[in-house]
Amino acid sequence: MWILWAVTLLWAASFSLIGEFLAGHVDGYLAVFIRMALALLVFAPLYRWRRLPLLRQLQLAAIGAIQIGIMYLFLYHAFLYLSVAEVLLFTIFTPLYVVLIDDVIFNKQHLPLRWWLATAVAVVGAAIIRYETVSSDFWFGFALIQAANICFAAGQICYKRLPLGDERNQLHVFAPFFAGAAVITAFAALWFGNLQLAPQTSLHWGILLWLGIVASGLGYFA
Repeated sequence: MWILWAVTLLWAASFSLIGEFLAGHVDGYLAVFIRMALALLVFAPLYRWRRLPLLRQLQLAAIGAIQIGIMYLFLYHAFLYLSVAEVLLFTIFTPLYVVLIDDVIFNKQHLPLRWWLATAVAVVGAAIIRYETVSSDFWFGFALIQAANICFAAGQICYKRLPLGDERNQLHVFAPFFAGAAVITAFAALWFGNLQLAPQTSLHWGILLWLGIVASGLGYFA
């Protein structure tokens, strides 16, 4: 349990670093690609390609592209429109999307009453905290966060359903997961990235190293 708390705090702290020091200063497409590439470097030495068939590795790469690649592209750009507190607040919808995707899409079940109650509580809570008149930028940022939530939830469900063996074995096949994320974010950076907003200072690079190696890399070891 303490590991779960530690990882949660680690990722929560990462939000502040992104919102306060990277958003608006470092291009989001470049930042996400660098983060994914660094995380891939963490798991590359552990990669054992014989542990899984090629098709399973391609599936794992596709899941990684969605769950952390596209998800982070949406998330990083949301910080341009929302405060750190608002981004953190609106991630509370992620568990709701997990239930929605798992029960309705995969299991073909009706949503239980507790899902609707949880959704209502989340919406009311968000409305109370953000009570003032909202702008179009706010709604665009909110939409970006929901897209990120859906990507993460979909990836999590697909990963859970993928037969990968025991947890110790999974450490040796994480490389394709991050490779998929690195590839999709590399294309995004090439097509949409602004090189004039590439990381310039030691602070920017230090934060990216932390996010890539520690938050995304070592964080997944837990």
